[in-house]
Amino acid sequence: MELLGSGIFNADGDNWTLQRKTAVHEFSVKKLREHATAVFQEQVGALVRQVDHAAMQGTVLDLQDVLMSFTLESICHVGFGVRLVALTSPDGYTEASDFAKAFNLANQVVAERFLTPVVWKPQDLLSRFMTMRDGNGALLSDAYLRDVVINFINAGRDTSAGAITWMIYELTRNCHVEERILEEVMVVLELGQGEGERLAEQLSFGKVRKLNYLQAALSETLRLHPSVPQDRKTAVDSDVLPDGTQISRGSLVVWTAYTMGRQESIWGPDALEFRPERWLAPNGDYKAESSYKFTAFQGGPRMCIGKDLAFLEMKAAAAALIYNYRFEVVPGHHVKYEIALTMPIKHGLLVNVSRRWS
Repeated sequence: MELLGSGIFNADGDNWTLQRKTAVHEFSVKKLREHATAVFQEQVGALVRQVDHAAMQGTVLDLQDVLMSFTLESICHVGFGVRLVALTSPDGYTEASDFAKAFNLANQVVAERFLTPVVWKPQDLLSRFMTMRDGNGALLSDAYLRDVVINFINAGRDTSAGAITWMIYELTRNCHVEERILEEVMVVLELGQGEGERLAEQLSFGKVRKLNYLQAALSETLRLHPSVPQDRKTAVDSDVLPDGTQISRGSLVVWTAYTMGRQESIWGPDALEFRPERWLAPNGDYKAESSYKFTAFQGGPRMCIGKDLAFLEMKAAAAALIYNYRFEVVPGHHVKYEIALTMPIKHGLLVNVSRRWS
């Protein structure tokens, strides 16, 4: 965790409060939502072009790698006003150098903001942090800002890309769910067959938020394949849990979202089934669960501040992929977890891609 420095994942006390307060304000601003929607529309277009290349060439595609590039590009553009052009580079991003690139990018972004402040439009997250002062009234240091950048890159890339990847994998095994998502996308986005060129412009905030079944499928994916499989916190005071468990001050408390998401005592006898319908109200609206039951985005004061933005991004990308393409896992490719801070697919998700519309 030392790699994350003083960023929000690693911070506690006043340090965490400062970052949380700043980020919550920024994520609640309508201007950021509009900016993010425009970025996602642009990046979805780039994503489709990359996937379409594989479909036309008949080459095997590592969908997880492509989605990592998509989410990395999106978070850097939305959060810091930086374009990486990850999806349009011939070779994309290689896993081995991702952190080095993120670290170098963080240093570069912070330095350029200080050297050329007038050039940057204050519509992103980093701009907000650069105007903040610490408890002593001093501007935040370069190192502190670098840690902020690295933490938000980490939060905005692996988690969302992993969720979309695992959902596509589940859809290859649950065709009836894929068909229902496709039907919803076509109705809500007002698309006929073979109108992929119109899709990106249809991904408005208002329309994307109405994709209830797609959000249910993503939530079901995160229940079974949480991006952060477990987490831990240290008790600042002694307490008693609802079941009577005594917690002493300084105790390390660990919970495992992966296990909780598969427990019959929490989710019922069909807990191991991929069933998006459990997230829908009788009228078809999306039905949210308690954040203490569905812990993929944590809960309480540590609730993920980017949850709504993440769903907007994931739904936009997933809608484009499902509308335009069919995916099939390469025969013989073994899909299994890679144990890490997040829980990606080890060796990626290798798929054969075909255009849905001739």
